[in-house]
Amino acid sequence: MKHVFISTLLLAGALSAAAQSKALFYLTDNPNSVQSFIIIGSPAPRVSDPDYYPLLVANTIFGGAFGSRLTLNIREDKGYTYSPGSAIQEREQAGRLRVRADVRNAVTGASLNEMFYEMGRMATTSPTEDEMKTAKRLQAGLFLLRNQRQLPLANLLAANWIYGLPPEELGQFVQKINAVTVADVDRVGKSEFPVRRQVVVVVGDTTQVKAEVERFGPVTEVKP
Repeated sequence: MKHVFISTLLLAGALSAAAQSKALFYLTDNPNSVQSFIIIGSPAPRVSDPDYYPLLVANTIFGGAFGSRLTLNIREDKGYTYSPGSAIQEREQAGRLRVRADVRNAVTGASLNEMFYEMGRMATTSPTEDEMKTAKRLQAGLFLLRNQRQLPLANLLAANWIYGLPPEELGQFVQKINAVTVADVDRVGKSEFPVRRQVVVVVGDTTQVKAEVERFGPVTEVKP
């Protein structure tokens, strides 16, 4: 139920954010919680969009892998959280960029700051050659490993049918991933990662974390 509620907030907020061109902040009270659940989201290209594959590579560099920039920053370097991450969530009519982290109350603001920093870095700087090679190798390898079994393969074929993609798309995944260039990642970084287009939802003890979140902008308190 919590995740359904958060998804609804992200969807509603994303529509407003698109019109207002600024980040929106929502806070839901979870009394006596020792952690804040942070989720950041925004609309993203559909699977059939030409920018989908560049975004997969960009997201892998940003937060979609254990060695990603986000993980190295707020887990390995600062120890704010154990398992941060980001993902591209595919839907029939649109995609969604989703970033998440469970952090201690005391570092809620600091964690948001670093998450925004890494998003800003994706929007303004180019990935390194090593980052590109690692991200593409990971995406291609995971795709091939997942789809060696019948059930994941059937699920993917069904999903592609819903997304309006032909069966032949399966055989093009690795090729399209390997074709992504630094310029492609720069383009989707500029279009998808700017903080101003994000919706931020924090679930935590408002008595401890509200002031932390308010440092970044006006906060709307909501109840499930």
